[in-house]
Amino acid sequence: MKAPFVHLHLHTYYSLLDGAVSIEKLGERLKELGMDCVAMTDHGNLFGAIEFYKAMTEHGIKPIIGMEAYVAKKSMEEKNSDEENYHLVLLARNEEGYRNLMKLSSIGYLEGFYYKPRIDREVLRKYSKGLIGLSSCMKGEIPSLILAGDPDTARDRAKEYMEIFDGNFYLEIMRLGLEGEREVNEELIKISRELDIPLVATNDVHYIYPEDHTMHDVLLAIQTGKELEDEERLRFSTREVYLKSPEEMQELFRDIPEAIENTVKIAEECNLLLDLDPSRVHLPHYSIPDEYENAYQYLHDLTMREAEKKYGKLTPEVKERLEHELSIIGNMGFAGYFLIIKDIVDFARKSGIRVGPGRGSAVGSAVLYVLGVTSVDPLKYNLLFERFLNPERVSMPDIDIDFEDTKRDMVIDYIKKKYGERSVAQIITFSMLKIRAALKDVARVYGIPFQEVNSLAKLIPDDAKSTKEAAERSPALKEKLKEERYKKIFEVVDSIIGFPRHASVHAAGVVITPGEITDYAPLYKDSKHNTVTTQYSMKSIELIGLLKVDILGLKTLTAIENTLRFLKEKGIELDVDNLPLVDEKVYELLSSGETMGIFQLESSELAVRTLKKIRPKNFEELIAILSLIRPGPMKFIDNYARRKAGKEEITYFHPKLKPVLEDTYGIPLYQEQVMQIAHVLAGFTMGEADILRRAMGKKDQEKMAEMEGKFVEGAVKNGIDEKTARDIFEKIKDFAQYGFNKSHSTGYAYISYITAYLKAHYPAEFMAATMTTEIGSQNASEKIRRLVHEARRMGIEVLSPDVNESRYEFYPTPDGKIRFGLGGIKNVGEKAAREIERKRPYENLFDFVRKVDTRDVDRRVMENLIMAGAMDCFSRNRASLLLSLPKAFELAEERGKRQTLSLFDTGKKEELEDVEDWEFEVRMMNEREAVGFYLSAHPLDEYGEILRYILTPSSRLSNLPDGKPVKVGGIITRIQRKRTRDDKELVILEVEDLDGKLKAVLYDVPTGKEELLLEDGKILIKGRVRSREEEGKEKEIRDDDIMPLDAVKGEIKEAFFAVNVEEVPAEEFRKVIDAVRSHSGSVPLTFVIKRDTERLKVRSGVNVSPSPELAKEVEKILGEGTVYYKV
Repeated sequence: MKAPFVHLHLHTYYSLLDGAVSIEKLGERLKELGMDCVAMTDHGNLFGAIEFYKAMTEHGIKPIIGMEAYVAKKSMEEKNSDEENYHLVLLARNEEGYRNLMKLSSIGYLEGFYYKPRIDREVLRKYSKGLIGLSSCMKGEIPSLILAGDPDTARDRAKEYMEIFDGNFYLEIMRLGLEGEREVNEELIKISRELDIPLVATNDVHYIYPEDHTMHDVLLAIQTGKELEDEERLRFSTREVYLKSPEEMQELFRDIPEAIENTVKIAEECNLLLDLDPSRVHLPHYSIPDEYENAYQYLHDLTMREAEKKYGKLTPEVKERLEHELSIIGNMGFAGYFLIIKDIVDFARKSGIRVGPGRGSAVGSAVLYVLGVTSVDPLKYNLLFERFLNPERVSMPDIDIDFEDTKRDMVIDYIKKKYGERSVAQIITFSMLKIRAALKDVARVYGIPFQEVNSLAKLIPDDAKSTKEAAERSPALKEKLKEERYKKIFEVVDSIIGFPRHASVHAAGVVITPGEITDYAPLYKDSKHNTVTTQYSMKSIELIGLLKVDILGLKTLTAIENTLRFLKEKGIELDVDNLPLVDEKVYELLSSGETMGIFQLESSELAVRTLKKIRPKNFEELIAILSLIRPGPMKFIDNYARRKAGKEEITYFHPKLKPVLEDTYGIPLYQEQVMQIAHVLAGFTMGEADILRRAMGKKDQEKMAEMEGKFVEGAVKNGIDEKTARDIFEKIKDFAQYGFNKSHSTGYAYISYITAYLKAHYPAEFMAATMTTEIGSQNASEKIRRLVHEARRMGIEVLSPDVNESRYEFYPTPDGKIRFGLGGIKNVGEKAAREIERKRPYENLFDFVRKVDTRDVDRRVMENLIMAGAMDCFSRNRASLLLSLPKAFELAEERGKRQTLSLFDTGKKEELEDVEDWEFEVRMMNEREAVGFYLSAHPLDEYGEILRYILTPSSRLSNLPDGKPVKVGGIITRIQRKRTRDDKELVILEVEDLDGKLKAVLYDVPTGKEELLLEDGKILIKGRVRSREEEGKEKEIRDDDIMPLDAVKGEIKEAFFAVNVEEVPAEEFRKVIDAVRSHSGSVPLTFVIKRDTERLKVRSGVNVSPSPELAKEVEKILGEGTVYYKV
């Protein structure tokens, strides 16, 4: 070591919300201090070990991987909340030490966890080889015993640790100015001299600079959920735990220089070398038939056999493509990987688990297609293998697989069974603090009120990376930062952006290793879900060369499988994996924009508008649409639509590129097209073309400059002049930054097509299946409400739940209706629903209570069943049913006690209580409470026409710009009153209309209108649209005035039809004219013509009868929300 001192006790930000050392900044600071070695010793974990090792190595600094372990006072088997754990620093000397460190950390989480991941001295003995032990801080066992006045036991422990570590143990000495530290240090020096145990100086580093103390203190307050002013909270009583220079440490320990010298001695003994080469993959063993010498030979034979099943006799084109792919797979050593993936997919298919058609660049592999891993023929859609696996950029390919979300665990269980429980784990992921989340955490510990914090958060642009960037883009925030308290808070915010806040389980990643995982990576147990994961995140797993498989759960696949099951119940067998991709009804449905439930196209207004503009007629156009609605390519939507419609000239940059760009009307939408351009014009190999694409996508200026010369040179050789070549290079550079992966788009377009096919041909079955997938999801009631609304719009009747008819899931009836599922009722879980299904039929309430197991179907469940209408089959009087429940339970209990007696002998009759039923409004309120929305009817049904065609429905607010004046109406479901900073009252209303919910904010209640603010009151609100940025793209209304909803009733004076000429072709508009003629009346009709940002009102000269039938007919052509009336 060049430097005279090495920090051997240091906590990075992976000592979550305790350590505050950024790994990247650590490397920079060490270089400034002239230090060339450092250790990382996070609390009980190795989360950041690989990131730390890589970053330090890149900075030219020798990394030492370590951990500050938690050691149980007695045995880690004992769980005693009264006992604190001791700390002990462990450093890996070599590969054996590193493996033992991984074992110990894993044991801490998997076996010894009790508030902290603990080990004990017994397990330490077993895994101590290759490790150096340091006695740690004041919470170490030896310092704790000294402080407890037991120096003799402290000596015994020192001897024991010397024995455990075979002499590689040091007494750690710190000078941080802590209470009791002088006493501990004096005794440690004595023990060192008496027992010949060397001393080592450390500084328990928790942050880099002295001025980081405040930031660290804030982190501790966030960790403990306390405010900074709280005197009782955890805090450090020293400001000395920063990254001190060698000179500072030498000065601090000038009286015991050997403690400084020993840091260098230890550093020289620690020589762990890790091979961070992602191309060297540790593949698990895959058994192949005896007649094959190796995995490649078997894969080759299997591929060719399966190809003949797919294609019949192989054409030269197919054979050449397969041989090309196989040679690359074989040369890169990935044959075993492909066989493993095939095996997993084969298991799923044989087990009746629906598998997606493929996602990501893997869809571009013909080998995966013939092996049955993917379902889309890459040759048919001109997909490129090198986008997936590039021989000129060796790295592990990603084969991500979608499975039914409800059966994903079956796939993971199979992998564990096949390769062994100890060789399979899921992958950890860390929630990294972004600016808004950091602000909310920091502001809370400073005691800033929640409402004020939310207002501040709204001022931060979505993708801002720092306060400086946010202030440059938000003048309002810039103004706020002039206030000293906000300035102080944002300084802390900036310092913790990018810090990991907490650990959780990655949504998809699964690791498979050749032996025990802990030989390669440490393990962690997620205490919330009890799931075992690696301690290393996805990037680290790839760097150490472990096989990672993404096993994703996709809800849409479950919906598809459930639809097919419903069809099978009706005797219909449908093979959705081999649908003809030319179905007219599918493309009509897509072009209408009625896409709720259709994969990738349902929740985006942009997707709906794009479908209406482009009106896809074939599968290639659907692939293009799925690419166009992404953030980058969306700027080409209008060009694509105009070129398709013949309203804009189609150009190809160069005539040679017509075959490459013809399918997308001359617009390079896909990354694959950028690669093909480089191949066709400049003679690049596909591997080189992929490297160019990556360089352009990442804006790697150095690489692009290098490749531009090669591109121009190749193009000139190909007969293209230099200026044209350079112009084309500049153009594709722009497109490459936005281009989307066609392979991924094609795989997902196939799922979109299947869902559209099912919705178009089997609407009741598909909608019932889709509703079922939302049971138990986040905001389930709202999602199911929207689907019920959509089913009814489609003309499908949704029947109320019924204990004698309903299943747990929603299902289609033989006559094309949908029966509401019991799982859609609040508090009715699957166990209760299945119990109800098992014990039916039921004659009445008393029979129901008598038959079901009331441990599964308790009183609360029954109350909700009654309020939801699921017991209307016993009596339409829900009030009577609810009031009779106690009696039914009493009778059931008595009957259980007197099974030998007849019912008459109980002295009580099975008769419902004679009470008047609830008023309609109360009935609906209770139904909404049980289901989450109004199901059998709606209190606003009489206002239907007003809410849909005169006022603005809540469903349309998200499409309106901020500041737009609107009138909305509905029922008040919630009222909140708050005080503003200037002590004025603020009223927040939650209002429900026929389409959903909206939020309205009232800053001043108009005089005399306070009585309108009643829960369940029907109200009309005039105001302006405003974004609620902290809740995504939701909008709210800032009120100007309120009045009773009845105030809007009146005679319709004018009808308006909004026509977007970009979306409505002439033949469709003629249908509107036909509808107008068949609904003639006395109300004048005005067309509102929209083109881009222009709006033009044109009086039609005809009068109509503005009925709901006319509105529905016209909206089916022009789109929802295009008809509105004026009173």
